Amino acid sequence: MSPFIETLKIRNGDIRNIDYHQSRMTRTIFAHYNSGNIPSLEFEIRDRANDLDDDITYKCRVTYGKSIEKIEFEKYNIKRQIAIKAVTANNLHYSFKYADRSIFQKLLEQNPDYTDVLIIKNGCVTDTTYANIVLLRDGKMFTPSTPLLAGTMRQSLLDTGLITQELIRREDLAGFDKFLLINSMMDLDESPLYDISLISV
Repeated sequence: MSPFIETLKIRNGDIRNIDYHQSRMTRTIFAHYNSGNIPSLEFEIRDRANDLDDDITYKCRVTYGKSIEKIEFEKYNIKRQIAIKAVTANNLHYSFKYADRSIFQKLLEQNPDYTDVLIIKNGCVTDTTYANIVLLRDGKMFTPSTPLLAGTMRQSLLDTGLITQELIRREDLAGFDKFLLINSMMDLDESPLYDISLISV
C-alpha cells in the first residue's frame, strides 16, 4: 500500500490548520489500518522544527502509514504564472492523500503546454493536480461539491462560510469570471486571482 502524506504550511512558528490535518490523518489511519494508536502531528512536527527561520514560509511534508515515517521541510514560493487545461478522467480516484501521485503526473505529461490540468469527472469539475479550485461569480465564491480530495484549506473556508459548495459542470465554467487555487499552502488572500479565460475547456 502506498503511504500517505500531509502537507502543512509553517511560518513564524505557526502550523496552519493543524487540527484539520490531524483529523484527516486520523481518518486515514482508521480507514486503512483500523488502529487507535494515532500519532500527534503537532508534537512530531514541532519536535523536528527547531531550526526553522521564523521569517521564512516552509512547506512541511509528513509521510505516514500506520505511523509517521518521515517529516521534511522546504522553503515555499507560490506559483503565479499558470495555464490550465480541463481534462476528463472519469476513473480517477484520490479520496485519500496518497504519497503516490503518478496518476497526476501522467495527466501533466499528456498536456505539456499547460502548467496544470483541471480534472473533470463524470462531467463535473473537481480539482487541479495540486489544489482545490474556487470560482467567482457576481462577487461570490464557490467551490465544486465534487472534489477528488476534500482539502484542509477548502474545509476550513467552508466551515467559516467564506466559500460555498456548488455542483459545477464543465459547461458551467464559462459562467464564472475569475478563479483561485487553494490548498494547505494557499489561503484566499495568498492565491493569485486569475481570469477564467486561463482555463482551456
